[in-house]
Amino acid sequence: MPPLLEVSNLHTYFFLRQGIVKAISGVDIVIEPKKIVGIVGESGSGKSTFGFSLIRLIRNPGRIVKGEIKFLGENLLRKTEKEMETIRGNKISMIFQDPVTYLNPSCKVGYQISESILLHKKAHRKEALAQSIEMLREMGIPSPSERAMNYPHQLSGGMCQRVLIATALCCEPDLLIADEPTTALDVTIQAQILALIKKIRELHRTSIILITHDLGIVARMCDFVAIMYAGRIVEYADVHTIFNNPKHPYTIGLLNSIPKISFKQEGGEISSNVSPKQRRLQTISGQPPDLSKLDESQCSFFPRCSQAVKECGFNEPVVKHISSEHWIRCFLEK
Repeated sequence: MPPLLEVSNLHTYFFLRQGIVKAISGVDIVIEPKKIVGIVGESGSGKSTFGFSLIRLIRNPGRIVKGEIKFLGENLLRKTEKEMETIRGNKISMIFQDPVTYLNPSCKVGYQISESILLHKKAHRKEALAQSIEMLREMGIPSPSERAMNYPHQLSGGMCQRVLIATALCCEPDLLIADEPTTALDVTIQAQILALIKKIRELHRTSIILITHDLGIVARMCDFVAIMYAGRIVEYADVHTIFNNPKHPYTIGLLNSIPKISFKQEGGEISSNVSPKQRRLQTISGQPPDLSKLDESQCSFFPRCSQAVKECGFNEPVVKHISSEHWIRCFLEK
């Protein structure tokens, strides 16, 4: 089965007065059908810009300067804006970070979902509204007929996120891009939304790109993981390999920064069996680089890397394949 999405050497820059911000610098990734791929990294690593680039929603002063985005074998960068409008929301959909920002406050949510159906499918307004209500029911929203007549401000944050997911799925896309879909939600609602996204993959056989900084979500949801740093993917592997056999120092640093707590029971009392040294939260030293002043003559992680060798300061590492589904950008793996 051919790849659903194949991204090659993608570069997305923002042209500002203070300089050129190289938000995406040579990203390569393949998304297979029916898989969930996590895009992970610190804030400012280029995760969201990558998601917006895939559906060509980069606005001035940003621009995709080179590369290929092949979806079902066709390069999206060669499509006209009119052609892209038939793909967005139909073949590729996106769930945005803040649902309230992307929902029209003056329009009832049922009609907002209907708009996408009317745009991409042959349906009358009554049929589109009926499909919208059915999508709300599938999203687990109680009394969907009544909720469809509500405005966004009348719904909770979790319900607004479900409305956004319903809007993204109403045309049964082949690819769903979920950009931090649980960021503004409490833990209980987060779990419900994640369970819903998993259900979507099973019911609709949709491939999902899950953009997040939460490694716990990645471990629970994803089949494959791409670790991003300074606009590049520095390690890619299946989720089991990433958590059990990471190779890139940045990936190792991210995993080490997760708090580790375990307990043992002694005489009816529960106490931690983690040593004081292990209890101390480990961090990655330094700060992410300024992408408008990125030194391309060296590894972008070099100033923060505890395992750096001399070569790291003079050259940018190329991709090295450890196995058919595991590769990194690093000089350490010979």
